[in-house]
Amino acid sequence: MPIESIIDYICASSIATGVIASAISGVLGYCARGLKDRYSFRFERRFWKPFSSSAPKRRVRTAIVAKEGSAGSLAKVSLTDVQAYSEIISELDMLRIKTDMVIPKQGRTLHEFTESGLICLGGPIANTLSKSLIERFSAQVPVSFERVETTSPMHATSKAILRHKGQELAAEIADDYVKTDYALIMYAKRIDPKVPTSGPVLLAFGLRGIGTQEAVRYILRSKKLFLEAPGEGLWVLLKLSFSGVDRTIDEVIASGPIL
Repeated sequence: MPIESIIDYICASSIATGVIASAISGVLGYCARGLKDRYSFRFERRFWKPFSSSAPKRRVRTAIVAKEGSAGSLAKVSLTDVQAYSEIISELDMLRIKTDMVIPKQGRTLHEFTESGLICLGGPIANTLSKSLIERFSAQVPVSFERVETTSPMHATSKAILRHKGQELAAEIADDYVKTDYALIMYAKRIDPKVPTSGPVLLAFGLRGIGTQEAVRYILRSKKLFLEAPGEGLWVLLKLSFSGVDRTIDEVIASGPIL
C-alpha cells in the first residue's frame, strides 16, 4: 500500500475516533448533568410529583384569589398574590410540570378537586376554597380565620385575624407598610381524608398579600420539612416581620402533623 494511502487512512481513522469520542463525551456530559439535576432537585420532584400525578392531563390545578366582584382576570388579582403564584409556577415549569389556574367563584366546592388535588393561595375573604379547606381540616389544624369588628373615631370597620389557642394574631401596619404579618400553611396528602384516591392539597395565605408571598417562599425552601412530616401532612403558623417591603424575620410560632 502506498505511503500516501496509509497516511490518509490514519488521518481518517483519527478524525473518526475524535468524532466518536466527542459524541460519547457529549452524551456522558448530558447524562451527568441530568443525574446532577435530578439529585439537586430531588426534594422538589418528590414534593410536587403527587400533585402532577393526580391532576387531569398531569396539569396541576392552582387556585388564586380574585378580588371580590371581579370577573377573575389576572389584572384584578392583587400583585403580591400574582407574585406568589408566579414563584410556584416558575418552580413547576423548571420541573416541566404544567399548571391550570383556577379562579375561585361563588358556589365552587372542594368536591371537584377530590381526585385532582389543589394548590390554594390567598385568604378566605376572597378565596372561598381557602375557607372551605380551613373548615374541612379544623379538627386537625387548631388555627381559625376570623373577621373582628373594630372601631375608629371616624367609623366602624373590621380586620382579619388568625386565632390560635385563644390568641388573636393580627397584621401590624405603620406608615402604610406591613410591619408584621401572620400566615398559615397546610399540606395534606389527601384533600379529602375520607377518599383513599384523593389528590393532595397545599394551602398558603397571609393576612396580607405580602404574607401570602412569604408563605409560598417558606414552602419552596422547606419542602423537606413537609415531606418528612409524620402522618398525612403538616400545618405551620408563621410570624413574619418586615422592614419596608423586605422580610427580615420569619418565625414558626406553631406547627403540627395532620394525622
